[in-house]
Amino acid sequence: MTGSELAARAAALAEHARWSLDGRVAVSDGKDGGSGRIEWRQDGADYVIEIRAPVSRQTWRLASVGGALTLEGARREPVHGDDAEALLAREVGWRLPIEQMAHWARGVAASPRAEVELDDAGLPRTIREAGWLVEFRRFDAQHEPPLPVRIAASRPPYTVRLAVAQWRNE
Repeated sequence: MTGSELAARAAALAEHARWSLDGRVAVSDGKDGGSGRIEWRQDGADYVIEIRAPVSRQTWRLASVGGALTLEGARREPVHGDDAEALLAREVGWRLPIEQMAHWARGVAASPRAEVELDDAGLPRTIREAGWLVEFRRFDAQHEPPLPVRIAASRPPYTVRLAVAQWRNE
């Protein structure tokens, strides 16, 4: 897959600005971690991400609508911020690069400066971007273009694993 083919993949995915995924997420800072069910609904630049941690029985809801960022579930009252990654780190202790993950979750880089390595089928194997190494371990070929269902991202000491059970283009 050439640079133009990568651009064509990104353009095909951009045609579906409304999408959602359901699955599991696990995060670690090298010492502590957590996991839970994740539901991610994206509509252009707006999103709602809900994470339910079964062990702690906590639910967090991170929403960015019209540029207004709100986190519910970390405190009694909703918390507002300007940076999703910083807000989650401060309030929940999880380091999730939300802005980039919206792209990585669908198997594309967030920036044209990212380094992308392809597998034998021409699908992204790794993306190196913003200090993170994103590894695509499996794709669902029932979608066109194929969408990732197993992703591991790391920026030592942080790791994030995403296992997608269901994809929907809306």
